[in-house]
Amino acid sequence: MAAQDVFFLVAVAVATTTALVNPVLFPFRLLFFLVMSICLACIGASAEPSLRPAVAAVAKLYRAYAWEAVISEPPLSQQDLLGAPRTVLEQYFDKNLTALLLEDRKCQEKEGGICKLDFVPWWDSQDPGASELKILPTKDPTIVSAEFEFPSDKSLIKLTYKVTNTPAGWQISDIRSAKWSLLKILGPEFTSSDLASFLRVI
Repeated sequence: MAAQDVFFLVAVAVATTTALVNPVLFPFRLLFFLVMSICLACIGASAEPSLRPAVAAVAKLYRAYAWEAVISEPPLSQQDLLGAPRTVLEQYFDKNLTALLLEDRKCQEKEGGICKLDFVPWWDSQDPGASELKILPTKDPTIVSAEFEFPSDKSLIKLTYKVTNTPAGWQISDIRSAKWSLLKILGPEFTSSDLASFLRVI
């Protein structure tokens, strides 16, 4: 039971006793204890831990799309995030990263195959899977760490998110691993030979 709940029960008991002993003081003491209970509730609420805005932005993505990694059967009719429309992508990524993701999708549709991106960045895999997911703050308030196990071999996947405070709120501006940066993969300097080398290591 929370402290404010205990205080409220004690307050009712004291106020009831007061009503029996001195009915004139009853409404004043009851009002006092009610106000104190509300104050304690407010203090308790403010003491509860809250996520940093950048951590909340990354958690929002995983909360909405965890099914990509944990549900294999039956197939879901939901649209995966890489195939989502601009309005959905902009709920998670800044305008620059959203534009790059859409540009690569357009290229894939035109070429009928791989352009620059051939895996799901937030799962660091072509075949998403994850367990024991942890989303953690770092010393830098704009950098968030995500860690999880890949179920098939229990390997530990570590990703770093760069999160930016934009006019639309906190949004992801890059995702990185020890081997790649999403911005670099989608950028103009990333070539087909880079893609071939990259595919050999994921």
